[in-house]
Amino acid sequence: MDIARTWRSTRSDPTVAPHAGVHIPAAGEEITISISQECQIALPAANLVPEVSVTVTSNRPGVDAQVTIAANLNSPDGSYQGPTKRVGQGQFTSTSSQVHAGFVALPSGWPVLGVGAEAIWADGAPHSVTLNYVQLACDHLGMVAMGGACSQHSDILDRQLGNQPYLTGDRFTIADAYAYAVLNWTKIHNIDMRRWPGLMAFLDRVAALPAVRRARAEEGLE
Repeated sequence: MDIARTWRSTRSDPTVAPHAGVHIPAAGEEITISISQECQIALPAANLVPEVSVTVTSNRPGVDAQVTIAANLNSPDGSYQGPTKRVGQGQFTSTSSQVHAGFVALPSGWPVLGVGAEAIWADGAPHSVTLNYVQLACDHLGMVAMGGACSQHSDILDRQLGNQPYLTGDRFTIADAYAYAVLNWTKIHNIDMRRWPGLMAFLDRVAALPAVRRARAEEGLE
């Protein structure tokens, strides 16, 4: 299943974007989904990352089905919906009415987790699909963008950048892509970046790269 496509095809209001707290139940509520999160320490930086547990439950006891569980990451306002990743699969059987999956959500700068489940029934009944959107727990990048730590981290990046076009010198690297994603959160949360004119120029420089422009266009951000 593709979560963004499923959202577009099943939402009741076409003007609403996905956001934390939204739930789209299966048409006949044949399946339900529950999500829990626990913060774990990730090395080497010792940042906290959310370990996510998902349980899909059948409300059709005794009916076999193939079950797929998928997830994606999204921006707070739903303007960005990330690619879908399959995070689990299993079966409903005559003796088992639940399927479980677990995964870790690494820092990305996108704090809204979309989780979907699809059941394909062995008796030929229509497929059942349900979606849930939740706020990621212990989201380090989201907290950096929204909290006072933004100033400290921006100071560090500004010093690292200096008079260079990119963080490590003249060549664009994954570090620049990561910084670009995080610093764009300042726009979402109306954080004034005029204190760091070098970082503002850096954002404009990265945004002008052909590959970045193509990616933003594909995601509907331009």
